[in-house]
Amino acid sequence: MVDIEKIMNIATDDIEKIMNIAVDDIENVMGHEIPSEVVWYGSRGLSIGGYSTGSKQEIIQYKAITSTGNMSDFGDIGNYGSYGGIVHLATGSNGSRAVHMGGYGTNWNDGETSNAAVLNNIYYITVSSTGDSTDAADLTDARKWCVGSTNGTRQLTCGGSFFNNIVDYFTIASISNASDFGDLYAGSYSNVGSINNATRAVIGTGATSADGSGTGRMDYFTIASTGDASDFGDMVVSGDQLGAQGIGGAESTTRGVFFSGESSADATPLDNMAYITVDTTGNSSDFGNVIAVTANNDGSAATGNATKAEAYGYGTGATGAANDNIQSITIASTGDAADNGNMLAAIVNNASISGT
Repeated sequence: MVDIEKIMNIATDDIEKIMNIAVDDIENVMGHEIPSEVVWYGSRGLSIGGYSTGSKQEIIQYKAITSTGNMSDFGDIGNYGSYGGIVHLATGSNGSRAVHMGGYGTNWNDGETSNAAVLNNIYYITVSSTGDSTDAADLTDARKWCVGSTNGTRQLTCGGSFFNNIVDYFTIASISNASDFGDLYAGSYSNVGSINNATRAVIGTGATSADGSGTGRMDYFTIASTGDASDFGDMVVSGDQLGAQGIGGAESTTRGVFFSGESSADATPLDNMAYITVDTTGNSSDFGNVIAVTANNDGSAATGNATKAEAYGYGTGATGAANDNIQSITIASTGDAADNGNMLAAIVNNASISGT
């Protein structure tokens, strides 16, 4: 339908005031639709699954991103029976519905092989409520250590174990089995993270079959199309590059920030953050530092509300030990992350997402 704002050359809020009727009634009177804004973020942050004190978790936690408070219990990863929790998973959101995909479960403890625990499931959650996630459809291939990216309509799931270059997609609002989108430049897993805006996805690639410590490369895609990755640039930080095992990425509508990772040169854990302008291409710039050097991360544990970004749990130190910190940054600025509350327990290899 034709955009009412373009016809009247005035903002929707002002049209409501002039006509003294609500948006729905304006649409009926004028016979034209007012398009709703598509977003991929919101005011509530969620953490899904992960390892805690050596065991895989099925819990989903949440908090208001604008608050400095601790996490609360949202529900559990649903329809997974006695198999327990999930780690190494990917996420996405259309603002009201959040999805989590793939990962590694514990069903091999029920007499199956460990390969059977690598999942192809697509689950969804209504972010404004609380409760368990629902198993709705499947990816094109079972995989763990993958990352997700979305424009709020179409969800991409990228890479994963072992050295998987697959990118597939589905529509978040009407979940069905995923279809093939294209390929990363190389099979990779343990990515640094993913960043997107309304048109483009940028994947901070991880360890590849050619380089176990990662290349420091960023891939990008136009989300509304299909096709293989193009080279965006390198994740450059002070004297080094982020190569693999990042905490994750978060973004505003224009800028994205990668939360730390390991050195592409020698897999040394780093505490640097890097930022990019999503609509351009080129190497990243230094943003600041996370609370501690990080290791053993999956690239999915950061999220935000387009102004503030938070990382929920992560592995710290040389061993990547789980911790319960929530750390935050203001995306439009630069500077070090601040301690901003606590998880319900120390956790690592979880995935995070936001919505309202």
